Amino acid sequence: MRKLIFSIGTIIIALSIFSGVKSNDFGNGTIPKSQRLLVIGDSLTNGLYATAEQNTFVSIVSRNTGMLTARRAVPTLRDAIPLWTNLKAWQPDVVVIELGINDINGRQWNAQWKKNYQALVEDIQASGARVVICTTFWIGIDSDNPIYPLHIGLNNDIRDIARQTGATLADLWAATEGCAECVSTPDVISYFSPHYHGDDMHPSDAGHAAIASVVTDAINGVGASGTTRKIYYLPFVATGE
Repeated sequence: MRKLIFSIGTIIIALSIFSGVKSNDFGNGTIPKSQRLLVIGDSLTNGLYATAEQNTFVSIVSRNTGMLTARRAVPTLRDAIPLWTNLKAWQPDVVVIELGINDINGRQWNAQWKKNYQALVEDIQASGARVVICTTFWIGIDSDNPIYPLHIGLNNDIRDIARQTGATLADLWAATEGCAECVSTPDVISYFSPHYHGDDMHPSDAGHAAIASVVTDAINGVGASGTTRKIYYLPFVATGE
């Protein structure tokens, strides 16, 4: 039995089906096929450090779009490449890629990284899926931090890949840089087992909402840069096992 996306601490693929959709006769009684959304990302995709599962950006995006949603968390791009090979059979309509922070921390970002990222995007596109690629979330660092220019460089590579491949850009960095309330603090306890405290790096509830706003707009085709922050806190209703 697959766990719902709302199960705490899940790392495996989780499928979520939402209730509350208004009924329609669709002209001839045919119910249209639900589109499938796959999110591949790191600990942000996994939910750190939101205070509740329904406040994680993946859950918010799923509610915003009404799409059947699955997520899978992996540390780095290196791990995402074989993962996608195993996930192709699910045949997602849209794939969101949220990676880069751990690639910088692990010093994996280089010229080959960019080539591998672009190859992954193109392979996903070849499956027929539309791809949304995310720059890194601003992790509370200023320009004096030695890893700041690494984020700038990696994010410029992601923006360039969006231009080269036609993938949709969700510019999380542009939407969250300087947003102090978007970063978790030690006085806030995450729902994520074993109830970690915020770390001044991962997103807070406000940060997850800001990410969700940019990703939702990218999926819906409303701009690509996310230069303004819109907070989405929608009613949480889930059904099914």
